[in-house]
Amino acid sequence: MDKEAVLKGLDGFSKLAKQDMLMSIHTKDPEYWKMNAEARHSKYKELYKLVEEEGLEKAIEKAVEEYKNLKSEDNPSVRGKKRALESFFILVGIDPSQL
Repeated sequence: MDKEAVLKGLDGFSKLAKQDMLMSIHTKDPEYWKMNAEARHSKYKELYKLVEEEGLEKAIEKAVEEYKNLKSEDNPSVRGKKRALESFFILVGIDPSQL
């Protein structure tokens, strides 16, 4: 996948996360889902900037390193960040379950 296609995908993911922030008030646990969506939105923006400034390969390398260091817990921000990284990996053709 080329850099421009990845940037377009990340931008789309970011917009979806922003919509999720707005819709979180309609869930059973609005604060949890708002924090989760904010974490995803922030991570997508960070990945976008990384791909733009340092290139796709470097962004993948850093994302894999971060993903491997994430603790598996019920914290909404950590779970949102993990979900964003997994979406990024799928976008670039990497199976997150193989990491």
